[in-house]
Amino acid sequence: MKDFWSKNVKKLVALIVAIAVIAGVLSVVHHYFPQARPAGLSHRLLQAFQNSHGNLTAADSGLIRSWMTFDYVNKLFKLPADYLSGQLVISDTHYPNISIRTYAKNSHLNESVVLGEVEQDVRSYMLRAQ
Repeated sequence: MKDFWSKNVKKLVALIVAIAVIAGVLSVVHHYFPQARPAGLSHRLLQAFQNSHGNLTAADSGLIRSWMTFDYVNKLFKLPADYLSGQLVISDTHYPNISIRTYAKNSHLNESVVLGEVEQDVRSYMLRAQ
């Protein structure tokens, strides 16, 4: 009887550990690889926003949030793909498919400061483009 319980407890513990490992791996993939997330909905929302509000202007740079990827910001404001990487001197290989938050965290920078720099760079570009 003791053998039965010890075998089943070991299997249960192994199953719980396996589930925890899989959940951890999926969490890391979701966090560090935003390009692995479904993009269709974000793209459709972006299209709907632009269709209902027209093109964004320099004044709209305050809409940028740290959860946005650089690719999303580039598309939202119709920036050249390498504009923000040049302005912010970003060498991260995940650019542009990395969120502003993750970039700041990985680069050991203050998220609010990076967000402010992105907003300012977008504003500057939009003002020059007008």
